[in-house]
Amino acid sequence: MKKILLSIVFIGLVIMFGCKGGPLGADPWSAQVLLDFPIPSSSDIQRLAAFGTPNWSGTESHNGVDLVLNTTVAHTKIIAPCKGTITKIESKSNSFSHPPGQLLLTVEIMVNIDWQVSLNLEPGTTDEALKTLQKDAIKVKVGQKVDKGTEIGSLLRGEQGYTHLHYMVTHVNKVICAYDASSDEAKAIFYAIGSASGTTACY
Repeated sequence: MKKILLSIVFIGLVIMFGCKGGPLGADPWSAQVLLDFPIPSSSDIQRLAAFGTPNWSGTESHNGVDLVLNTTVAHTKIIAPCKGTITKIESKSNSFSHPPGQLLLTVEIMVNIDWQVSLNLEPGTTDEALKTLQKDAIKVKVGQKVDKGTEIGSLLRGEQGYTHLHYMVTHVNKVICAYDASSDEAKAIFYAIGSASGTTACY
């Protein structure tokens, strides 16, 4: 009887403290995986376009932070800001771009069931040859396990301008500002870029 009682108490403690919804799961940030900055050469970034600002449609908020390349930079390395699994690599024509038809290349990393990171490379090009080069510049494959710092590939500069990484983080199916999910070191980089350019990561 004593063993049964102890087992019930133990199971109760596991449910209370180890499961989502208990004291550890009540805070949505309690299981947060702190993200590194996804571009190792932060000097390649000219400015930020904030999460939460009205997007091109004018009706919805910008669901990521744009890390905009300096005009003098031909390409920059993109790295995994977290440990996880590559779940999607997709290239498509961006109907919202100006002019339309520019390449949008997405690499998604699943950290766990609650946390996902989406690295959306937007070189700013309608040129088919450059689109092919951009696709070939991706170094990872679907199903691959990555660690923090694993090279995802390179973001190439296109002829249309506004070359940027659209950096998007999802927590429990809700997009959040990448700055809020970042490590102190990554936040310092966001802050330094924002201070130098008069821009901010979160609206």
